[in-house]
Amino acid sequence: QGGAENLMHRAMGGILDKITDMTLFLNPTEQSYSRLGGHKAPKYISWSSNNRSQLIRVPAASGEYRRFELRSPDCTANPYLAFALLIWAGLSGIEKDIALPEACNVNLHTADSRDVTLATLPKSLADAAKYAADSNFIAQHLPQSLIAFFTGR
Repeated sequence: QGGAENLMHRAMGGILDKITDMTLFLNPTEQSYSRLGGHKAPKYISWSSNNRSQLIRVPAASGEYRRFELRSPDCTANPYLAFALLIWAGLSGIEKDIALPEACNVNLHTADSRDVTLATLPKSLADAAKYAADSNFIAQHLPQSLIAFFTGR
C-alpha cells in the first residue's frame, strides 16, 4: 500500500501544482467564483485528511477504498475536459515526482484570512482565463481553438 499511497500523493501534488491553470475549465462561469471561498467551498490551494474546508480532501479509508476528492469543480464544468485535465495533472505529478505539500489541518472556513498564508484559487472568471491563457500545461493538452473559446483570446 505504501507504493499506491505514494503514487496517490504525487498525483495530488500534480493537481495542486496545476490547479490555477485548470480552474477556468473546472469553474467556467462567473457565478462559479461567487461560490468559491464561500460556505463549504474551497478558496485556498491546500489538502488534508477529513477536512472539508480544503481544496483536496482525503477521506478516512484504506486499501481499494482509498481516494481523494477535489472540491472546487462545479456542475457547470464539462466533465470530459475536467477529467482529462485532472488526469494529465495527476500524471504530471507522478512523472515529475511532485512532492505533496504538508497537510493543512486548519478549518479554513472559520480561520481569519489574515492568518492564512496559502495560495488561493483564481478569484474571478477573468483571473482564471488569464491563468489558462498563459499556461504551457493547458496549451500542451488542449487545442488552441478550445482555449480561445474559453479565454476569449
